[in-house]
Amino acid sequence: MLSDGLTAVKAAQEREEAIIYLSGRPERLRRVTTLWLAAGGFPAAPVHLRPDRDRRPARLFKPEVLARLGGPAAISAVYDDDDAVVQALRAQGYPVTHVTWANSAQALIGVLQDAQETTGRT
Repeated sequence: MLSDGLTAVKAAQEREEAIIYLSGRPERLRRVTTLWLAAGGFPAAPVHLRPDRDRRPARLFKPEVLARLGGPAAISAVYDDDDAVVQALRAQGYPVTHVTWANSAQALIGVLQDAQETTGRT
């Protein structure tokens, strides 16, 4: 459930850790993404989205963004639901928790994986 994600973010906020949101969604979805976060009660924080023309898999895009933010030494926790992203980040030394908050629609996982890994459209 996404409430678990909200709990994790609020706990990080209480510890005065910097919070960022990193999504494989394209930049053109910034407004809907920030509205969705706000509607879910998530605290305001920088949102990093994939450039509109960037079709690389999230497993390549997300580590690049985190590296620009200081790499594993600067990142205290990463939460992601994408197996490929989790594996890539762990291989690079990031402290990753593999979450299933958004995986309740099991029938969509294959479609999502294709979008992320093949067409870069998430």
